[in-house]
Amino acid sequence: MSEKRALKSKSSNVLTNEKSEEKLPTTGSLGGLSPLYQRRVLREIQSLQKEPVDFVTPEFNAEKLTEIICYIEGPKDSIYAGEKFTLKITFTNSYPMECPIVVFVPPMVPKHEHCYTNGHICLSILYDQWSPSITVKGILLSIVSMLSSAKVKKHPIDNRDYVRHAPSNPKETTWDFHDDKC
Repeated sequence: MSEKRALKSKSSNVLTNEKSEEKLPTTGSLGGLSPLYQRRVLREIQSLQKEPVDFVTPEFNAEKLTEIICYIEGPKDSIYAGEKFTLKITFTNSYPMECPIVVFVPPMVPKHEHCYTNGHICLSILYDQWSPSITVKGILLSIVSMLSSAKVKKHPIDNRDYVRHAPSNPKETTWDFHDDKC
């Protein structure tokens, strides 16, 4: 049986969706962000509310929709079952033409061969393979799938060196995608 969570809002600056009784932010609460960005982020949030991703509880602040925090429970029947992780998705005005910045929030980082202890994730759709057609839901599904398919808990071989020299923004890293799971 799958687990589903509702999207939470930390602000009262919202509208109510008549069908689901869930709260949605108003475009007026998005500040000076571009109209393309506003519409896209609102659609993404609505989609997450209507069809949540299993094992993920997203939370947003309707006054600062440039960031969504997602609480991920280790998928059942995976080596991460029962563990909890925190993921931060940060949007820029270039979204959806550019991928948002997606990182796990230390210390809530899975011990996974594609997750560095500073929270950076080696996942091609977050960098070279990004397409504007990929949604937040697609990103979350990819991350849950990555966790579900792991066979052993271990950090990347180069974790120590990478973390020591990595830029704060993982999008500034030149990634070497050396396998099809990355």
